[in-house]
Amino acid sequence: MAAHFLSETIRWRLVNLDNLALLLYPLLLGLALGLVHPAYQAWAVGAIAALGLVAWLRAYRRYRAVVDTPRSRLASAAQGYVELEGRAALFGPGDGIGFAWTPPAVWLRYAIYRQSGGRPRLVERGQSASVFVLEDGSGKALVDPEGAEVITGRRFSEQRGDFLYRGEYIAPGDPLYVLGQLVTEGGDHQPDDPAGDVGALLSHWKRDRPFLLARYDRNGDGDIDLAEWQRARSDAERTVAARLEAEGHLTNPVRHRLGASHGWRPYLLGSVPEARLATRFRRWAVVHLLLFLLAGSATALLAQIAPPAPAPPQREVFVSLPAGAALTLNGRATRPAPVTDRAGTTATAFVRGAVPVGLLRLELTLADGRVQRHDIEVPAADRLLLITLTGDAARPLSLR
Repeated sequence: MAAHFLSETIRWRLVNLDNLALLLYPLLLGLALGLVHPAYQAWAVGAIAALGLVAWLRAYRRYRAVVDTPRSRLASAAQGYVELEGRAALFGPGDGIGFAWTPPAVWLRYAIYRQSGGRPRLVERGQSASVFVLEDGSGKALVDPEGAEVITGRRFSEQRGDFLYRGEYIAPGDPLYVLGQLVTEGGDHQPDDPAGDVGALLSHWKRDRPFLLARYDRNGDGDIDLAEWQRARSDAERTVAARLEAEGHLTNPVRHRLGASHGWRPYLLGSVPEARLATRFRRWAVVHLLLFLLAGSATALLAQIAPPAPAPPQREVFVSLPAGAALTLNGRATRPAPVTDRAGTTATAFVRGAVPVGLLRLELTLADGRVQRHDIEVPAADRLLLITLTGDAARPLSLR
């Protein structure tokens, strides 16, 4: 059971590159130690170095973003990439996310396992996408968690019947740190659109299946029937009506919205203080950098001491061919040397060289333009292989 709990914990933690890299480092190191040839070991250790480099760049970029972005307040924040701190709050009355037996949350990541043969099997996994509110004392902003890297210290693990529920969440009232893109929607008062607001709220609820099932699945069949959906619509209408009534005294409403930034800037949500986030990313950056440097040095050392890859076995051949003919060996052209007899007549030529053991492809082009192709199996042996190409169609070649 302890080993199984550890494996489930590892699976649950694999939600960011830092934890994934921490699992892959020992696996790649074990692979390198299990290999015999230093050249293959260099490839495995080089993979550790490459992973360390990518993970270091990612962690360092997040550390610099947290440290270098100045703190702002909603009342005076400029549009664009900002850092804000405040408290998490629900978007509207009754908007808490979670299962029926868990505390209400503004954000939730969960996994559901079912006991099957003594080992849990993953049934469903997901995370909420509904907006919630950041309050910093000077104003409020809607926070869209889509695309965010969320860091929180609140977790739960509950066994209910055959099902194991695991998750992490942000609760209303928790400290909330946001590093992302701020957009303020304001200007002249626009006419209210209750029907559109109800539709938008219902679409948010539909994207949060655990919230819908926990709140409206009265018969427990794992689905929302027509009567249950009508009850959800009625609640949405009451929520929108209460919200519009609360905003009715405003003549020039201003709405702030926080979401993912444009480009490569990280979008971070955390229920921990900024200092802890900075420390977290700095430590990860140091760990990944050290592993990158160590693995890179080991890769260079292994590459230097690795013996060259063994060359394929070869055999010396001597090819005799008619004078004036051209010859290619395995597609490579040769330069035949002429052989002159005692009378000074050049009747033949020869080619001498080393060819790989195995299949040898010869192509002989005679002086009259005829082409002969031969495939010869060259066996491994120490003595010279003699090949005679006659150009005669009846007996084109001989081997000795």
